[in-house]
Amino acid sequence: AYGAQGLWYYNYRISGEGYDEAMVTDVDWKPTESYHRIQKLNFGILAISSLLMKLKSVGVFHCPNDLEFLPEFTRPYFDGAIRDITQLQATDILISEFRDVNAETSCVYVMLVNKRHAADTTRDASELQASIALRVTEDFMIERINNATGAAETLTPDDRELSLTLGGGDRALLRLTPQD
Repeated sequence: AYGAQGLWYYNYRISGEGYDEAMVTDVDWKPTESYHRIQKLNFGILAISSLLMKLKSVGVFHCPNDLEFLPEFTRPYFDGAIRDITQLQATDILISEFRDVNAETSCVYVMLVNKRHAADTTRDASELQASIALRVTEDFMIERINNATGAAETLTPDDRELSLTLGGGDRALLRLTPQD
């Protein structure tokens, strides 16, 4: 949600105490619980990495729940904070606005990230879902960039309103293109 200036990787295995489930493999080189989650994330990043590298983050906002403390130097979302989005209903998400630095279009990219993540395995997957409803100012073609393939999929908003649900830790990258 904060943008990308580059992509890097980490070691699969580090010897020593305290690295157990944070690592991708255990001491016997068997996948840990983190392995498949990180594998899925890596495939998704690879699929959209060329697009992410062309985008510049111009704003990141938190949509906290009522009990959440906002980290220092972060901003809460308010309606109108992102150009062309007049209303947003969501909690426990990050919302970011991006611009394509190489294009001369007026497209706006918006990334939504569900801050409820799968690391809390005591909760049912349905409890980790985040429902999001947003309203845009005018007629836009709204596309969701597929996390697995990087392909744009056209969404059909209902009277300039779009609703979607993100699973725990999931993200959605949207491209809003004004219709002439």
